[in-house]
Amino acid sequence: MLKRIYYSIPNIILRYSWPAKLFFKTKHQVVDRFSKPPILIYQMGKVGSAAIKESLSQYKLGRSIYHVHNLIHHQAIKDLKWHLDRSGASRRYDGLWNSLYLSKQVAQSAPVQKWTVITLVREPVGRNISGFFQVMDRLNPEFMVEGSQRETDINKILKSFLTDNTHHSVPLSWFDRQLKTVFGIDVFDVPFNHQKGYQIYENERAKAVSYTHLTL
Repeated sequence: MLKRIYYSIPNIILRYSWPAKLFFKTKHQVVDRFSKPPILIYQMGKVGSAAIKESLSQYKLGRSIYHVHNLIHHQAIKDLKWHLDRSGASRRYDGLWNSLYLSKQVAQSAPVQKWTVITLVREPVGRNISGFFQVMDRLNPEFMVEGSQRETDINKILKSFLTDNTHHSVPLSWFDRQLKTVFGIDVFDVPFNHQKGYQIYENERAKAVSYTHLTL
């Protein structure tokens, strides 16, 4: 019901910070108040996490399921502002406002609430290629010009991909910058169980299960 109401609201409303902030705050408070502690699907982008959220949503778990890439509050503010300044209105704002709301909730809940976290990993080359092409129209809009020479475009795209250190560094740093900083879980402290394809990590702040992309 709440989902139908949410998507009936014109997307243009999400372009303005005050009504959007009020809407998402109210939405989360209403949903979370009448459900069990939420499940956080929390990982770097382009690892297949959206499919996990869709699968879990099919079951009546009685828990909110949130899909986010960032839970550091000041970074969530920066990411949202960047998209509001540069992008047209779209449903992508849902995830950005989720990050803004949840990053504050997670920080304020310590050490009372223990969070359930699902995080995924994927081999880095495929992840980086997928991430690059998702944002290529924003990073290199000249590649999208109709009628440009294909051979030249391919060479420029290849050069741009190889020199784009922003995307290449994500698989190397995400777990330390996000999961370790927010929940104190260091995935490199415990060897990953490659035979099972997943590993469980737990401390007083969270219980996290990490899957490989190939396990799904």
